[in-house]
Amino acid sequence: MENLIIKETKYTPEVNFNTSAGILNIKGNSYPENTLEFYDPILNLMENFFKKTQKRDISLNIEIVYFNSSSSRVFFEIFDL
Repeated sequence: MENLIIKETKYTPEVNFNTSAGILNIKGNSYPENTLEFYDPILNLMENFFKKTQKRDISLNIEIVYFNSSSSRVFFEIFDL
């Protein structure tokens, strides 16, 4: 399973999902113009991770400076997974 790396921008956080280690880091600001479009690859990879690996947990490290309400909804989806 491939890792996911997304570089930080002014409006979106840096994302580093190391699938072999089961570590997801999200750091920076989170107020993208289209929140679902930005976070969909992360949510999809998390779902596939749980389906295709024997691991049942992920170490999640979140360091968000500022986020909007649509980002908070996505964070709850991440926590639910």
